[in-house]
Amino acid sequence: MNTNPEIAFHATLFKQQQMNCSAVLLTAVWRRCTEHRPRHGSASVMTTCKTLRRRSVRCFSICSYPLFAACIGTSPDEGRCTCGYYLRSQGAHEVRVSPIFCRHLFTFVEMKVLNSLVALVFCAIANAQQSAWGQCGGNGWTGPTTCVSGYVCTVQNAWYSQCIPGSAPPPATTAPPTTTSQPPPPPPTTTTAAPTSTPTSGGIEIPYGTLVTQCTVPGTIAITFDDGPYTWTSSLIDSLNAAGVKATFFMCGRFYGCIYDYADVVKKAYNSGHQIASHTWSHADLTGQSASGVQNEVSRLETAFQKILGIKPKWLRPPYGSQNANMLNTLRGLNYKIVTWNFDSQDWNGASVAQSQARFNALGADPRIIPLEHDALQSTAQQLGPWIATWAKNKGLQAVTLSECLGEPIPGGQYELVGGAGPKDSTWVC
Repeated sequence: MNTNPEIAFHATLFKQQQMNCSAVLLTAVWRRCTEHRPRHGSASVMTTCKTLRRRSVRCFSICSYPLFAACIGTSPDEGRCTCGYYLRSQGAHEVRVSPIFCRHLFTFVEMKVLNSLVALVFCAIANAQQSAWGQCGGNGWTGPTTCVSGYVCTVQNAWYSQCIPGSAPPPATTAPPTTTSQPPPPPPTTTTAAPTSTPTSGGIEIPYGTLVTQCTVPGTIAITFDDGPYTWTSSLIDSLNAAGVKATFFMCGRFYGCIYDYADVVKKAYNSGHQIASHTWSHADLTGQSASGVQNEVSRLETAFQKILGIKPKWLRPPYGSQNANMLNTLRGLNYKIVTWNFDSQDWNGASVAQSQARFNALGADPRIIPLEHDALQSTAQQLGPWIATWAKNKGLQAVTLSECLGEPIPGGQYELVGGAGPKDSTWVC
C-alpha cells in the first residue's frame, strides 16, 4: 500500500510520543475514537459524530502529539462533520482532512500503531510510579505497581496494595482458615474487659473472634446504624453532632448505594468521631459462605475503607445477625471482632417511629444496650436516630461508640491504621 507521506509523518510523531501517554487512558481513547469513526455519506453517523463532538476533542488531550481520526464538527450548530485528526503542539491547532484521507489514516494507524498498543500498555505501566498513598496492586489492578521514592508498595489484602512510607512496617497478614483441614473451631468467647466508670482512651482491647452483644461500661449505650452509607446518612451525622453524641456506623460496600459514591459521607462520620465498622461488602449472609467467600466479602470492603480513610476496622456486624462457629472462626483469622445487638428498634420490620420510641421508653435505668437501627431508612435517619440521642441524654446515659462502651482503647480498639487515604481514581467504583 502506498502511504501518504503526511500520514507517515504524523504517525511517526505519535509513535515518538507514546511514552508520554497514560497507557490505561490510551487504550480507552483508541476504542472510543475508532468506534465512532464516520463513513462518508452516512447521515446517521454524522448525527453520532455531532453528539460526540466534545467527547472526541477530549480524546485528543491525552498525549502531547496524539494522532487519532475522529468526528469533529466544524461548529456545534452545523449538521455535518468531517473526519480528521487533532495535533497538539506548543501552539495547538486543528487540522481537518477529507474522508478519503481519513480512510488512509485509519488503515495506516491500525496496521502500524495498533499492533504496538499492547506492548505500549505494559511498558507504560511498568515505568509509571504511583504517588504517595495511592493504590499499587490488587486483584484486577492495571495501574502502576511501583511507588515514588520513599514509598513501598505494600499488600493490604487481595484487593488492595498501597504505597506507604518505606519506613513503615508492612501490616501482618493472616490467611483465612480452610474448611477442610482445620480442627473444630472453639466456641465464641465473651467480653472479659473489666468495666470502668467512664469510657476512656485506655482499657483492654477485646480479642479477635469475640462475639459481643451488650455494653460493659456502666451508664453507656452504643447507638448503631446499619446498611449505609446512603442518602440520609449525612443529615443523621449532623443531628448526632449537634446533640453531642457518638454512634457506630456498620457500613456496606454496595447495598443501598455504592460506598465510593458516598466517600465524603464516610469521611464526615469518621472525622466527627463516630466509629466506622464493617457490615460486609454486599450484605451477604456469611453463614452460607465458604471461608474464601467470607474473606471476599470482608476484604473488598476493607479495600474501600483503606482507600477512603486509610484504616481497617476491627469490628464487624454480620448481616441479619447470622452467625455460626465456622464463620466466627474465619473472622477471627481475619482479625475481626464481632458484634450483634441486645435491643432491636424494629425499624427494619415496619415499626413506626412512635412504636420504636415506645420500646426505648420501656427500658430500665441502665440498660447498657447496643440498639439496632438502619440509617438507610429515611424515618430512622431523620426522626428516630436524633430522638434516641435526646432520649439517652435525658435518661442520664452516655451515647458513645461501640469500643468506648466496651472500655477499649481508642482508637486502637477500633481500627488498624494502614496508612493515609489514597487519592480518588478510576478504581473508586462498585
